[in-house]
Amino acid sequence: MGIKIYTYSNPYKLNKEFYWNDLKDAAYFCSSDVLKRAMTELYHDDFKKKNISTVTSLINNLYDKWESTRSLIEQHTYLDQAIHNVLANYSNSETVNKNIENALYYNRDDIFESIRILFELKIDVNDIDDNKLNKEQLFLVDLYKHCYEFMYSAIPDSLTEDEINAAIKETLTDSKEGYNDEIRIDTIVFQGIHQFTPIMLRAIEELSKNHEVIMIFNYQPQYKKIYQTWLNVYSFFNENVNISYVIDFLPIDKSSKSYDGNLLAKNMGNLIEGKMIKEIKPFQVLQFDNTTEFASYVARLYKKSKEKAKSKEKANNKKAALALMSQHFYAADSSVNDILKVYFPDQYGERDFLNYPLGHFFIAVANMWSTSDNEMVIEDLNDIKECLVSSIIHEKKKGELLSIFSKVEPALIGVTKIQKMIEVLENVENLHKSFNSSEQKTSAGYLDVSEFELEKLKNALQEIEKLASEFYKDFDKHKNNFAEFYSKLQKYLQKEIKDTKDINEEYKSILTRVLTRLEEVKDINVSASFECLKSTMSIYLQQEQDQGKGTNWIVRNFEQIEGDVLLTKLKPNSVYHFAAVSDEDISCVKHREFPWPLDEVFFEEAQVPGDWKYQVYSSSCREYRNFKRYALMYGLQFNQGFFKLSFIKGDGNHNRNLYYIFKLLGAEIKEYKDFKIGSNDTKEISYEIDLVTPHYELDDFMRYKSCSYKYYLESLGNGKTLYRDNFLIKKYFEVLIEDRVLEENSEEYVDKEELKDLIDEAYDDLKKYFIFVKSDEEIDIKRNVKKALIYDMSRNSRLPKYSSNQFLAKELFLKYDNRNSKISLADISSTTKERINEYLLKELKNEDFNTNPQLHEQCKWCAQKEICTHGVLDNRNKG
Repeated sequence: MGIKIYTYSNPYKLNKEFYWNDLKDAAYFCSSDVLKRAMTELYHDDFKKKNISTVTSLINNLYDKWESTRSLIEQHTYLDQAIHNVLANYSNSETVNKNIENALYYNRDDIFESIRILFELKIDVNDIDDNKLNKEQLFLVDLYKHCYEFMYSAIPDSLTEDEINAAIKETLTDSKEGYNDEIRIDTIVFQGIHQFTPIMLRAIEELSKNHEVIMIFNYQPQYKKIYQTWLNVYSFFNENVNISYVIDFLPIDKSSKSYDGNLLAKNMGNLIEGKMIKEIKPFQVLQFDNTTEFASYVARLYKKSKEKAKSKEKANNKKAALALMSQHFYAADSSVNDILKVYFPDQYGERDFLNYPLGHFFIAVANMWSTSDNEMVIEDLNDIKECLVSSIIHEKKKGELLSIFSKVEPALIGVTKIQKMIEVLENVENLHKSFNSSEQKTSAGYLDVSEFELEKLKNALQEIEKLASEFYKDFDKHKNNFAEFYSKLQKYLQKEIKDTKDINEEYKSILTRVLTRLEEVKDINVSASFECLKSTMSIYLQQEQDQGKGTNWIVRNFEQIEGDVLLTKLKPNSVYHFAAVSDEDISCVKHREFPWPLDEVFFEEAQVPGDWKYQVYSSSCREYRNFKRYALMYGLQFNQGFFKLSFIKGDGNHNRNLYYIFKLLGAEIKEYKDFKIGSNDTKEISYEIDLVTPHYELDDFMRYKSCSYKYYLESLGNGKTLYRDNFLIKKYFEVLIEDRVLEENSEEYVDKEELKDLIDEAYDDLKKYFIFVKSDEEIDIKRNVKKALIYDMSRNSRLPKYSSNQFLAKELFLKYDNRNSKISLADISSTTKERINEYLLKELKNEDFNTNPQLHEQCKWCAQKEICTHGVLDNRNKG
């Protein structure tokens, strides 16, 4: 048999092409599910035999063992041993130095993907020119040789005709009606594949041995430069590309809804081709300041469509909510979905077990476990937090352990062992008792914790360490350590289902399906490193997918345009929104084209001779950015509804530019703020304040005069000022040292050496309350205190008169300066408690805390800066 390649000019008239009758009854596979849906709906009479599916589904059936959980884990473990063995061979060689060795271990997943690519492409090591390879690639080739026999058993060198036919039938079997014997499986059709993967190419080569393989894609002869990307890929098949020249698609109906978009596509094509542009119509491009703003825009539209779906009794139908959206989104960079997943997690399919708190626990503990120390070594306190919120440690009130930990976190920064954490917490506990007995007060947040809370946290940390030891202790010393770990995990999850009474049905179902998956791998008798276990955790700790709970992307990537845009013929009132159309997003490839350490040189120069599969794969990777330009053109050209364009300007400290083609065609950029959706975009928060028993103190008055929101959060919220940020606590330490020096030496004459001694003495007396301050930070703290005192001293080196009010101001604001503050000490000194009560009672009756305070320099020293929404909004607007 062999491979034939055809193009079609107009996707709406594909059935008019001369070859259509030979294709419509054959086994038909589309590049994506959306293209399959569009073809099924547009040509429903031709696909009544249910002979259409996707390329991915066919691949999964052809190479089911290669993609199985068991096989992937076995390959990972074998590769782990291979890396160790091959590195040992290089122990006395200059080829692999320590940096390369570290890179190999660090990039283990990329190495694994690269090895699989070499197998999928059937690379013959004898055809590799070692002289063209770098050191990392030489090591990769050695690994490939080492793994060859083992991994070869998981992927057949060739497929028989019967095996291929069985896989095709399995793919095209309808769940209700079964397989239709009328489907012709001697001919296999692939439509719309541009981004070829190695396994696809291996499959095509196998299929073409005993079947006729026909590949078709859209091609517009009048726009050769844009559509050249397809020929650049398909030319490496070494087959003639039969181009259709008969049915061009041109915008001619000026009354149609799609005319403006179709005309823009025509002008875009003509501009790139260097042809004359006869008609230009103005068009607008919406500009978002950042990805968050774009996500908010999309979220509002989706929320409205979800409400519509609910009113039509389709509340559980995620596809219905998408279909009812007033705009359908496609982005050249679809990373906005990372934010939308937080807004609408259900829309993105069923969460994997590892995304649940219990799953986070196993990831976090694995991150902290050190096989060399055979115990937990904490490098990131966030791992401890993940364990505390995992519900694996019992707590009467959900979240209380994390709340306690957050209070004492500054004292634990830099502590890497659980036992040392316990010692620090005991130190904090002693300091807490000291404060209670002396009736002292402190604004250091980590000391604002009860002995009872500290005891609960210590017990929780010890329990985490105990559980970690049960799973991971002596992991590298045990034979068949993977099977042993699976067995422990299986028993634990079974106990979790049995013992937990308040577990919801959805999560119970997920745990049950994780156990089903573990059954596949429980008897794998292999030993591998702990790092390998961590690498494979995402493979085996995953539930078998529940049918009907797949992902429905709210913002699709450009690869989905080809299928979805064709549905506008059936729904002409649709608005198709092409987003992220900046130069950077259209013209650049943001992800690495090849997994490390593979690159273009490996496929184009180091292969002798150059196999067509290598060349197609390499070309499709290179052509990805040109494919995005084609997809944008295609979406505008064949859209039969309305269109919108937008781009995101902000990218960290860098600003993106609108795609240059649209600039040349006269695009008018409109900022998002001019296109607010609805009138209720900014709802203010209101607070109810209980003013029944007003007993206001001087600190309440000072907070309110400085910032009403600070008063709300501290006086009415915490009841006092508490510094929880590590940096601010150190500044508070400086304030206490300064206060101690002034209080004990008010109006005394001191020289620089005497001042240094006074500061040293105060520091030594107070440092026991600031246990997290490191010795190398001492110099900076003392220097800052000295600078502040000298600033306040008179010209004749006399310390100023001590003022308790000034100390209170510095304690509340840290950087209080009487000369520049909104509150003068003179006003404070003349204000009695009665006047404070009278003033605040009057002011607070009309205070709703909704108006943004007048932000000033003092805000960055505020104890509430991390949670103050007013400050966040102000900074965003300035940005």
